[in-house]
Amino acid sequence: MRWAIPLAIVGCVAVAACESDPARAIKIADNKPAGEGRTSASPATPAPAGASSPEAAVAPAGPPAAAAAAQPDAKLRAAAAAAAPPGDGKWRPQGCPPPSERAGGPGEFKAAGPCAFEHHAVVSCETAPDDFFVTMSRPGARGSLVMAYINVEKYKGPGTYDGAQMFVGVQDKTSIFRWSSDEVTVTVGPDQKFAQLNETKLPSEPMLIDCSGPMLNYQCGGRKQDSPIENTEEIVSGTLMCGKIGTSDK
Repeated sequence: MRWAIPLAIVGCVAVAACESDPARAIKIADNKPAGEGRTSASPATPAPAGASSPEAAVAPAGPPAAAAAAQPDAKLRAAAAAAAPPGDGKWRPQGCPPPSERAGGPGEFKAAGPCAFEHHAVVSCETAPDDFFVTMSRPGARGSLVMAYINVEKYKGPGTYDGAQMFVGVQDKTSIFRWSSDEVTVTVGPDQKFAQLNETKLPSEPMLIDCSGPMLNYQCGGRKQDSPIENTEEIVSGTLMCGKIGTSDK
């Protein structure tokens, strides 16, 4: 795809140069096939990941606060481990759909596609000098992790922005499935209380394989072609409500 993503927490890798703006390193990765070289995490914040060269898949990183919030409670993950998706014959990552939330919340976010779910609980939101980050993370089925991530670049305060980066991802052991775009329109509400999306299609990325580390700061061995995720898409819409707003100098 197009992210150098959203997918910067560690130093620059030997095969990729540091970017002057860490938030820019959180780009959604190119949807083009990457080579087989193992990659290491880039020092920038978010994001989605893709290939930095034909030989290696770039490892993204997220803002410090967002990365910490992205790790759900161990008990919740354990409770989700036994859940299994319905057998309706349609392909989906085995972590989808995620178990229902234990409690409601003020949000009204919906995702439709191979990983269909609704999300109502508050999410992690963080401002940086010229970025606004939104991170939703929750346990998926069978011990997986489901995440939605938004990076509004050139952020100057509440308002509507075009060209934001977004991905929806599912990390299942050593595999990561993602749908992403860097052409998303996002409205940040007054006092940065929410991020709102009209119906938006996120095309699929090639499947990431041999991965380790959290989804905002991972290392993968490459991308697998001819996987079931190809030619699928996630359709997202609605409102993600922010909890306490964090700040970052990254």
